[in-house]
Amino acid sequence: MAAKNNPFVNRVLESIPQQALTRGVYTEDNLRQRYTKIYRVAKRVTLIDETGGSLMKFMLSYFQSVCVIPSVYAIHESDEVDVSKMDVFQLCGHARYWIEKGDLEQELKFMNQLTGESRRVAADWIEETRLLLETKQAALALMAFASSSGLGTIF
Repeated sequence: MAAKNNPFVNRVLESIPQQALTRGVYTEDNLRQRYTKIYRVAKRVTLIDETGGSLMKFMLSYFQSVCVIPSVYAIHESDEVDVSKMDVFQLCGHARYWIEKGDLEQELKFMNQLTGESRRVAADWIEETRLLLETKQAALALMAFASSSGLGTIF
């Protein structure tokens, strides 16, 4: 309770999203499992934009998703990527690569670039992942503060 009136602690606690405090957050493993379904569906609706599409367009989009194998060329965090030139298959492929590596933050960067129906399909997953990462960052900041405060009392 010594840090109760500490401005840093108060600021970090205020930064934790209200939804995380009241409902909690999904685990990383749960989000990885959900991503598998999101990936499959987002690929199937890649040709559908924000305005929707006809049955024929949905069928064409599905067949395209079966035929296209996404390429991944950004395999290091330092690799520069022009996401404006990437299609849904490439974005989802990169996101899948990073989730297999255990890096939710990098994956979220790619998933945030989705548009159209693919974005709508992934919107809930994107929000839940963002919520987890924000909460995790706040928890790490509080743990670092607690550790440094503890070390400060020793010396």
